[in-house]
Amino acid sequence: MSYNPEKQMVKISEVCYVFDGPHATPTKTEDGPVYLGIDALTTDGRINPEGYNHLSEEDLIKWTKRVTPMPGDVVFSYEATLGRYAIIPEDFYGCLGRRIALLRVKDKRINPKWLLYYFLSPEWQKFIDSKTVIGSTVNRIAIKEFPDYEIPLIPRVTQDKIVAVLSALDDKADVDKKIINNLQKRADELFRGTFITFECLDNSIMIDSDLGLVPAGWKVLSLGDVTKNMRKKVQDQSLRVLSAVNSGRLKPSDEYFSKQVFSKDISNYLVVEENDFAYNPARVNIGSIGMNDLGYTGCVSPVYVVFRAEEGYHNYFKFFIKTKRFADEVQLRSFGSVRQSMNYSDFAQIMIAYPPKSVMQSFDNQYQTILHDQLIYETEMKKILEMKELLLPALISGDLDVSRVNL
Repeated sequence: MSYNPEKQMVKISEVCYVFDGPHATPTKTEDGPVYLGIDALTTDGRINPEGYNHLSEEDLIKWTKRVTPMPGDVVFSYEATLGRYAIIPEDFYGCLGRRIALLRVKDKRINPKWLLYYFLSPEWQKFIDSKTVIGSTVNRIAIKEFPDYEIPLIPRVTQDKIVAVLSALDDKADVDKKIINNLQKRADELFRGTFITFECLDNSIMIDSDLGLVPAGWKVLSLGDVTKNMRKKVQDQSLRVLSAVNSGRLKPSDEYFSKQVFSKDISNYLVVEENDFAYNPARVNIGSIGMNDLGYTGCVSPVYVVFRAEEGYHNYFKFFIKTKRFADEVQLRSFGSVRQSMNYSDFAQIMIAYPPKSVMQSFDNQYQTILHDQLIYETEMKKILEMKELLLPALISGDLDVSRVNL
């Protein structure tokens, strides 16, 4: 049994306060209060802390003059990358970023979590598509009109039951995500102990080098000595275009961006085979570099740099490019008066302590065990989210009966 398809509609302004975020960007800091940008909002209605930026306590006062995000508030993107929605979590401390707005429910007839799920539904997405203003550079929805948009006003008990079903799936996915993150921390600690502090190496004799003390048998080499600049062009191949994003990964461009940002003709693009690395020379200083671990060969814009590690050493570089030392070297070697850039010849001058293959093989054996466990939980989480994706439209539309759901 479904609820009445001719359901009562109500303006958002009648049941929610609507706040726009700041129209500028503060100076970013390494830590401190959160500056909540679009990168932290996932497509499935969650907040990903890995996408957080930070600002100072002093700037927080200025950036929260309009509104201070509170637990239970619904936030959404209204420009550039549209269709991102999430709920502010209990432990959040920070402000809204540019192109982010906030809804605060003021009517007890509305469950904030139901509102979030409604915004994720095809019904709402279709409506928003009809209201999208297509711009020359970015798309947007008119935030001033948003309070006049209408949502269905269904019985609160029905909302609560829908939330109970979907939240149970979200909670299970959250548990899996925490386990995955903990496994990643184990991998990070393994890398640090093996290649930075050397604590994981048994009875290692340390010798002096240009980079300080390193284990005997290690060599101090340049990245140019141990990597190869790859310039193979796509030509007539049909490959998926990848982009280096500031989370330190390569992602398919058609999934990451809301509209096509690459050329129709990609014959001049550079091939990125599995375990190859690619970076945007003008954005590597903000972390736009990553390894192709997607399981297939892709390609990147010809302005990119593509490089390949020696056989068996790709996992070393997968971690090394995320270290503070690499970030410091990039800052030191990047050049340009308007936008800093680092080409391969500058990248190749960075010096590293290069381990022997036996150390690399030992690290890989342990890391592969961690990757195996991560894959198990990632697969489970994917199935849970796929189930949610199937159930959400049916629950929101009323096609799926929730009358027997116990609260």
